[in-house]
Amino acid sequence: MSVNLFDKEFYPTPDHVIRKMVQPYIESKDGLRKMQILEPSAGSGAILDYISKERTTYSYWQADKANVYALERNAELQLVLQGKGYKMLG
Repeated sequence: MSVNLFDKEFYPTPDHVIRKMVQPYIESKDGLRKMQILEPSAGSGAILDYISKERTTYSYWQADKANVYALERNAELQLVLQGKGYKMLG
């Protein structure tokens, strides 16, 4: 049984799914480094955490945190994202 701490629509994206999502960028020359990235339903930031170069194991393909933006409607999750240093839009 899973417990949603924030609301019934909170479903964090698992790492194995995120790896599949970003695989084409890992294989590309520039990766995500030069892209402006928006996570429109950021939740607690699982995808942003994975792609951001603030991770402890920085890789050449990861995004610069300065170019990463988040949208989230849940006020508690907005605070989580802000606490992680992500720029909130809206």
